[in-house]
Amino acid sequence: MRRDTDSCAALPSVMRRFGLAPLAHALVSLVSVPLTTDAGEWLERHVDSKQLDHEPES
Repeated sequence: MRRDTDSCAALPSVMRRFGLAPLAHALVSLVSVPLTTDAGEWLERHVDSKQLDHEPES
């Protein structure tokens, strides 16, 4: 059996050891990515573009 895979389906011992934690982590990631993208787009619309510039003014 190959040992270089992280898949719970390929390694039932991983599923027994970690339980539902990988599934919970995947679901949190699935939800948080669109939320943070929307938050960033909202911020971009509500902040002046000069405030988003990271270079110091001379």
